[in-house]
Amino acid sequence: EKRLMMNWKEVRELVQDRFEVECHTRSHPILANLAAREWSGELFWPRLRLERKLGKSVRFLAYPNGRSVDVTPELISKLRKYGYRAAVTSVGGSVYPGDNPFFLKRRGVYLQNALTPWGKFSPALFTLELSGFFDRLLHRKGSAHG
Repeated sequence: EKRLMMNWKEVRELVQDRFEVECHTRSHPILANLAAREWSGELFWPRLRLERKLGKSVRFLAYPNGRSVDVTPELISKLRKYGYRAAVTSVGGSVYPGDNPFFLKRRGVYLQNALTPWGKFSPALFTLELSGFFDRLLHRKGSAHG
């Protein structure tokens, strides 16, 4: 059986294995297009449900879609109101000190970028890819999706 989502047991196991599990909204809308009455249903209640199910604080959001045009001052204000401390976009790149915590870029990390020529996983190559070193070395633009 092929599933698209993890069940709560699997999510709790991730948390026990020291992975961070944070919020993404309830129904994956473009947040900038929401009516005022929809904010709490997409931002507050999903966070609260995660906190109750996982027994830990949830303070970060991954924007659905996450394009720069969808992150508005009003949205950032709502996120702060609902207790979020930061949010990640789907805009590719690295994060630097002083960056807006509600407009964090992210890096796509793919297994093939961390394999040796012999097909073995390399923690060193993974670290270099994750750090953005190869982007700078190869003059490529960082991307959240490849």
